[in-house]
Amino acid sequence: MPSPMFERLEPEKRRRVLEAAARVFAAKGLDGANIRDLSAACGVSRGSLYDYFHDKQDLLATCARVALREMAEIHEQALAGGGGFFATLERIFLAGAEYIEQHPHYALLYLQVAGRGEAILPPELHRQTEARAAEQYRAMIRAGIAAGELRPDTPVNHWAFAIDSMWTAYVTCLASPHLHVRLQAYFELEPGASPVRLRAAVHEGLRRFLLELRRAIGQPNASS
Repeated sequence: MPSPMFERLEPEKRRRVLEAAARVFAAKGLDGANIRDLSAACGVSRGSLYDYFHDKQDLLATCARVALREMAEIHEQALAGGGGFFATLERIFLAGAEYIEQHPHYALLYLQVAGRGEAILPPELHRQTEARAAEQYRAMIRAGIAAGELRPDTPVNHWAFAIDSMWTAYVTCLASPHLHVRLQAYFELEPGASPVRLRAAVHEGLRRFLLELRRAIGQPNASS
C-alpha cells in the first residue's frame, strides 16, 4: 500500500505518478522496469519514490487498484442508468472500451499479470479483482432472470464468465499494438488499420456478441 506521504500529495499529482508508472510497467513489465526509469517517468526523485512505495511491486499493485476502482465506477454508473439487462450490459461494454482506449496501459498491465501466470500482484488483490467482477455479472444475470428478461434456466456462472471473457478479449486487442494484428485478421482489416477502424471493429464485435447473447438467454417476448 502507498505510504501516508503519497496520500498527502495533491490528487492530480498522485494521478500523474500512477499513470506514468503504469505506462512504464505496461511497456517493460515488472522485471524490466527499474526505479531509475520509474522515477524519471513519474517526475520524482528515486528517494521520493521509495518514500511513497515500499518497492516496485507495491507501486504496480497501487496502479492496478486505481484501474480496478475506476472500472468499478463505470460499472456502477451503467447500473444506475436502468433499462434492463441488455441495455445495461451494452453501456458497461462501450463505456469500458472507451476507458481502455484512453488508458491502454491498464489493459496492458492486465496482460502482464495474466500472461506471466505468476503472482506479480498480491494474491488477495488478484482474488478480489476476479471475485468482484464475477459477482457483478452474476448479480446482473440473476436480476435479469427475476425481472423475466432472461430465461429462468440460464446458467449464471457460465454466462458471467463468458461475458467478462468476451469483453476482456476485445478490449485487450484494442489496447495492445501486438494484438491489433488479431483484430486485422479476424475482421479482415488492412495491415496498419487506423485506430478508428480498430475501434469500430471492437464496437461491432461487442454489439454482435450482445445480439447473440440475447438469442441464447433472452426471453422471447421480453424488452429492454
